[in-house]
Amino acid sequence: MRGDNTNIASQAYKPNGQFQTEMAELSAKAEYDFIDLQKHKATPFVNVGAGVYTLFNYSSTEGPKEGGDKTGFVMPVGGGVKYKLNNRVKLLAEGNARLFNKNLDGRTGAGINNPNLYYSFGFGVIYELTPANVLW
Repeated sequence: MRGDNTNIASQAYKPNGQFQTEMAELSAKAEYDFIDLQKHKATPFVNVGAGVYTLFNYSSTEGPKEGGDKTGFVMPVGGGVKYKLNNRVKLLAEGNARLFNKNLDGRTGAGINNPNLYYSFGFGVIYELTPANVLW
């Protein structure tokens, strides 16, 4: 993750700075498919979850973060579309928002807006090890 508003003209009269970090996250999510993929080829879906994260290789114009400030809680929420290629393979496209309980860029004070909200988009493949509705 990174953010930088140091050379953006529209930010000239606001406090500026930058940060960059790598992150590891462990989260559990619940997902709801609106349409049964056993009977249809595509379905929209939504998901929500909770997890923990830790930052590493952190750098910022505000200086380093302390050990306890590098970990926190995260709430991922998102949605997208799944498309069934066959009984075991599905494609998906999704968008996510992650809400963090701590300020990631380390900037505080008047005129600084830190929503602790970051967006991502992804594409993927789902392969099911067993056919649907088959017991072990």
